[in-house]
Amino acid sequence: MPMDPTNPPGQRDKPFRENEGGGHDGGLKIESMLLEEFNYASTTAYQAMEDRARMFNMYLLVVGILGSAFGAIYPLGGAKSSFIQPIAAVVLFAAGIAGIAFFVLLIRLRQAFRQSLITMSVIKEFYIREFQEQMPGVQHAFRWRLSGIPAGERAGSATFIVCHMVGFIGALCFAGSVFMGDELLRSNFPNTHMAALGVWQSLLLGAIAFLIVMVWMVGYYRRALNAKDEQKMLDAAEREVDKM
Repeated sequence: MPMDPTNPPGQRDKPFRENEGGGHDGGLKIESMLLEEFNYASTTAYQAMEDRARMFNMYLLVVGILGSAFGAIYPLGGAKSSFIQPIAAVVLFAAGIAGIAFFVLLIRLRQAFRQSLITMSVIKEFYIREFQEQMPGVQHAFRWRLSGIPAGERAGSATFIVCHMVGFIGALCFAGSVFMGDELLRSNFPNTHMAALGVWQSLLLGAIAFLIVMVWMVGYYRRALNAKDEQKMLDAAEREVDKM
C-alpha cells in the first residue's frame, strides 16, 4: 500500500517474521496475522483522514479557481451579456455538482475511517481477553476501546464542519446557477409573465434552489451517519467479541 512519503504512519520492525535461529519462518502464526490486520486497519484509518484533508483542500481550490475565473470574465461582457450569463450558469451548476460529489466522498471517507477504528478495537478486545489472567490490569493500558467509540457525529466535529461547509458552498453554487438562468430567460423573453417580478423572481428561485439542495445534503448526512445505525454496528462488533 503506498504511503505518503512526507507524513507516513507509524512504522514498525518485522521481528515476528524471523525465527530464533535466523532466517524466515514460512508458517502461519495467528499473532502475526492479527498484527498485520491491525497494521492494515491503522493504515487505512490514517489514509482516510489524509484523504479527507486532501479532498477538502482540493474542493476549495477548485471553487476558488472557478470563482476567480468567473469574477474576471463576468465584468468584461457586462451584466446583460448574451454569452457570459450562460457560461456563468453552466460553471456554477458544474461547481454545484462537484460539491455534491465531494460531499458524498467525504462521508464515505468518514465511514471507512470508522470501519478501520472498529477493526482495531476488536483486535484490542481480543488481546485484552486473552491476557486477562496473566495481566489482570491490562485493560487499563488501553484508553481507546470498543465501548468508547461514539455513535454518530456530534455537531462541531471536524467531519461535521467540513461536510457542511462543502454542502453550503455547493448549495450556493446551485442557487447562483438558478439565479443566472432565470436572469437569462427574463432578458430573452422580456414581455412574458416571467419578467413580472424582475430580479426578485431570480432571487426567490435561487433561494428556493439553495434550500432544496441544503436540506437534501443535511438529510443525507444524517442518514449516512445515523447514530442508531452506527450503534447497531458497535453492538454487532461487541457480540463478535463476546463469541471469541
